[in-house]
Amino acid sequence: MAAAAAAAGGGGGARGGGCAAASGLPPAEAAAACRAMRAAGAKLDLSDETVATAAVFFHRFFAAHSPAKFRRDTMTMACLFLAAKANEQQRKARDVINVFNAIADAGSGAQPMQISQRFWDKKDLLVEYESYLLRALAFDVEVALPHRFLLNYARSLRAPRALVQVAWGFVNDSFESAEASLRTEPHAVACAAVQLAAALLQVELPAGGSGAAGAGAGLGAAAGRPWHEAFGVSAQSLAVAANRIAAVYPPEKGVAVASPGAAGGNGAAKRPRLSGANT
Repeated sequence: MAAAAAAAGGGGGARGGGCAAASGLPPAEAAAACRAMRAAGAKLDLSDETVATAAVFFHRFFAAHSPAKFRRDTMTMACLFLAAKANEQQRKARDVINVFNAIADAGSGAQPMQISQRFWDKKDLLVEYESYLLRALAFDVEVALPHRFLLNYARSLRAPRALVQVAWGFVNDSFESAEASLRTEPHAVACAAVQLAAALLQVELPAGGSGAAGAGAGLGAAAGRPWHEAFGVSAQSLAVAANRIAAVYPPEKGVAVASPGAAGGNGAAKRPRLSGANT
């Protein structure tokens, strides 16, 4: 793996969104890896924030390094392994390996891996890939995530619980996209998730202007300003972020958003027809 080690040196990524290149992996492959992390994270009882951190690590790594030089399955595992440590939810290497093996072999009735040479080889490779990942991240494992922004905005808007739950699902799903994870500021992702959730649930959001208080009754409208501008997100940034989240879903899901100029109100050119954005 000497060539891989050389390739992994240097090249830290952006902390949060807005400054890093998108992943060099095909979007479908990156999304599949992130879904595997989410499945493993659930089995390992990891928080959504830890899984999201792992997804950012994954996108940042492959934004800087060729997918041809690294095993994507092992790097997926290494990203979750490191993210759990970074978020103080450390899990044993054996547990991480067994969970990913169970996901990969779903339906085959595979048994947990016993302590054997095969296990030690897998563990050694996991640790090796963790070291590549750390060097690629320049040992910077802090990631700004949208989740806390979302909760703060929902509290300020006095948003109903159902809207918050659906918006949280949109935020989690957004990490399947390198564009949403690396090139979109986390506070914009949070606002876009609120916008999409409001469209899904047909909840009216404050549109601003003299009628803002009436339009946002019960949602804490900021007088004279669209709700998202109170959080530092322009109409254009909101629409860009919402479209990047919507791009995660296949066309038959019907997720679409309005042009930037129409981002006040519920902002949807076509109401999302999702079953609940993983909620």
